[in-house]
Amino acid sequence: SREMYSSEIRKQALLDTRRFLRHDLPTVYKDMTRVNSWLIKARKKCQAAGNVLVEKEAPDDLYPLLRNFLFSAGKWLSLNVKTDYRQGLLELYHEVMGFLRIAAGYNESYATCLETVKNDLRLKLFCIDPSGHLKEAMKRSKASLFFSATMTPLNYFHKIFGCSETVQQIVIPSPFPSDNFCLLISESISTLYRERHKTKDDVVGDILAMVKQKQGNYLLFFPSYQYMAMIHSLFLSRQPEVKTIIQASGMDKRERDDFLSMFVHENHETLVGFAVMGGVFGEGIDLIGDRLSGVVIVGVGLPGISPEREMIRKYFAKQNRSGFEYAYLYPGINRVLQAAGRVIRSEN
Repeated sequence: SREMYSSEIRKQALLDTRRFLRHDLPTVYKDMTRVNSWLIKARKKCQAAGNVLVEKEAPDDLYPLLRNFLFSAGKWLSLNVKTDYRQGLLELYHEVMGFLRIAAGYNESYATCLETVKNDLRLKLFCIDPSGHLKEAMKRSKASLFFSATMTPLNYFHKIFGCSETVQQIVIPSPFPSDNFCLLISESISTLYRERHKTKDDVVGDILAMVKQKQGNYLLFFPSYQYMAMIHSLFLSRQPEVKTIIQASGMDKRERDDFLSMFVHENHETLVGFAVMGGVFGEGIDLIGDRLSGVVIVGVGLPGISPEREMIRKYFAKQNRSGFEYAYLYPGINRVLQAAGRVIRSEN
């Protein structure tokens, strides 16, 4: 929901589209140039602040420039002229429209985030606390139901979802028999960032101890791509005969489907998949029965420190003194529970 009520635009996306329009669409080109000039000034301001700048004020003086672009671009797009650049302009048009739609709801629960990467500028309207928007959405319906197997702690979700004090909270026992479930916790190995190189051999040793117990398919979850790659490399050097598959950043649907297709029923050899917590394989996938024999979760799953996470921490520290819990701890717990849930996908 936080991302649903947030939106961003990038300077480079504007330039990539504008470069085709100078001669064919001079009015649209000029409107885009005015937007780009505003973004250049914002980029200089951001660079002077150390390449990351967070402001509570909305970029109100940018909005009229974006509306002018929407007017001139929309006028031409309505003609449905077939050109090589039409699709790019249409996509930018919808991005800007979505950005202004979010801007209309900007309030005290928002912040404006600017970040520079080389010559590009990312401008984001970031919704720190979506509860107000969700509360208004629920008012427009007769009833609302939030349900998940990993909705814990309930008080946190109660607050984040903007629920009233009278809302009912129901906890239903899992139908999965506890005798079929084995939970093993290794407390002796540190996975702190500064300790990871020192303990990587121990981590791989514990992973091998598990996957060698029973032939089958296993998914290993890590808090970052870098950590995952380090353990994967060491795993291969120590056990090259075990088949592995590793998640890549930015996988498209075909690549994700190919990854999951490797987890087959009655596999005649052990398969070990390496994935990232909170990523595309950390939730919403069903590997029923012996398509997945076990899951290994390495680390506590806390999100990395970032400007956006720090905004959440500071905001809720003022609201209810639970800034660290709301920004890092509870999302981390949820990632771990989501990853562990991949191994239980049916009643038996």
